[in-house]
Amino acid sequence: MKRKKKRKPGWAKRTAQGRRMFGWLRNRRKDQTLTDQGWEFIKVSHFPFVFVYGQTSEKERYVCRDLQFLAIFNRDTWELTDVSYQLRSFLRIPENHKFRFQQTCKRQAEQAIQKYAIKLLDEEKGWKEKGITPWKKASILYRYRDWIQKEAQIQAVGEKGSEVLLEETEQFTFDGEMDSFDYRTYLSYLKNPDLFIFRYGRKFCKRIKKQYQIQQILKEAVEQERKQYLLKRRDRIALITRLRESLKGIDHEVTVIAEDENGTYDAFHMEPEILRNCLGIYPISAISGQERRSLLKKYRSDKVWDITQIRRLGVRDRWIYKAEGAEISNAA
Repeated sequence: MKRKKKRKPGWAKRTAQGRRMFGWLRNRRKDQTLTDQGWEFIKVSHFPFVFVYGQTSEKERYVCRDLQFLAIFNRDTWELTDVSYQLRSFLRIPENHKFRFQQTCKRQAEQAIQKYAIKLLDEEKGWKEKGITPWKKASILYRYRDWIQKEAQIQAVGEKGSEVLLEETEQFTFDGEMDSFDYRTYLSYLKNPDLFIFRYGRKFCKRIKKQYQIQQILKEAVEQERKQYLLKRRDRIALITRLRESLKGIDHEVTVIAEDENGTYDAFHMEPEILRNCLGIYPISAISGQERRSLLKKYRSDKVWDITQIRRLGVRDRWIYKAEGAEISNAA
């Protein structure tokens, strides 16, 4: 396999100073110092890196007698990082030319490690069976049962669900107690980013595995609940549609037989306009006269009957609507 040819960086081609600096940094055999236009540069090698220091001569107008750190050059990749303002000015590098610094690399490394760790978790086989016992899974689902139902309903109606689950996957950071991005770590990242991300990614993957498993269990539970909710919703819409169709041409009070939560039946009269509502909810406030007073003694004023509780609708001597499976005698 042919080795990929490296491209000479833009700063090394722009000016004569850049070309001289690049040749001096690349060549191990050249002198440790470079004098150019009133600057004296010193390179300190620590393979594959070259640490660049410099100072101006006393003859220069702006005197900088103390040795200053100016940049890091990577001989393997030809990348120049942590470039100081003084070196940028000397090489006449425009401001729109961006160099990487330690903090920039830190953020890039954190994002890459997070992404790689999640990829490892997604690719791992059998994590469901190996990590979470059945009783533990049942405990998690019970703990978040209300949230699962609410999230499923939100997603079922086409709304955007929660971007982050309750058990949010931990975000990798070098600012925590576990890891730090010191100078040694920084150089390790610059030397071999792929190996660096591989090592830290595997380490972080082990740390968040349990948390990620919980997150996946909740996601699956939400999806199952969403499907069940849509199925119930379709059935509910079908019931409301059938009841509304049965009321076509009816313009006087309708006899309603509804089943309560405890299995008892209530009979009352209601206007067809109320029964035709699209929500499938029928409040006690829509009933009038003695029937309402009688039902208020049994229920509270906010009592409502749902479409699933309506067993029959009748007008005069016939039933115009019958719920499926409803066996009620005419005497009722």
